[in-house]
Amino acid sequence: MKVIETVAPIPLEVLKSYFTDKSASFMIDYEASGLKGSKLITYLGNLGIPCDIKNYDDDFIGEYLKSTMIVNIPSVEKEVSGMIMSLKLGEEVTFKEDLQSWEKKLDSMTLYNMYTLNDESIREWVRQFPTDETKELQGINFVSLLKHEETYALFEHVNQDNLTFYSAYFEEYMFKGNNLFSYWANENNPMFLLTWGITSGTAHELLEAES
Repeated sequence: MKVIETVAPIPLEVLKSYFTDKSASFMIDYEASGLKGSKLITYLGNLGIPCDIKNYDDDFIGEYLKSTMIVNIPSVEKEVSGMIMSLKLGEEVTFKEDLQSWEKKLDSMTLYNMYTLNDESIREWVRQFPTDETKELQGINFVSLLKHEETYALFEHVNQDNLTFYSAYFEEYMFKGNNLFSYWANENNPMFLLTWGITSGTAHELLEAES
């Protein structure tokens, strides 16, 4: 993959290179860019091109944690995942309140995993947990962490007090017109793969093949 070093806003002549080579991606130098903070997040979210950011600062992390727009920034996603792990391990973290909100949503994905099963008795069990009907989009990028394999180490440290039935998140198409399942169902998610394997019967077939 060709990585193009640039700034934001991306000069038009540089941006054109992506449309002639869709395997290209952009590495944006935050420090040298004219767009900062939430303006950069909105710009990248609307542009929808493969990119990453380097030389960003804590202020940008703070804006990202509060953003209402889904955006893919791998380096930031992985850093935030690491910050949430630090929070879980009782270490001192910046943006603690925001990270706790993300942690609560991510911990509740263990309930969502059960909710994806086509079994009304299991869904009814999930609904017995404390319910949050929020449609608040602040912090919506918790879904952007779900595509990274390292994110799933967080589920080894689930805080049971966080488990919440997020009715709108679990049931509605709130994520850029997509539902939560479109982010949850990916090849880097071992919980999804196991659940899918059990419900489809492929897990049983695999175990038989190995025995």
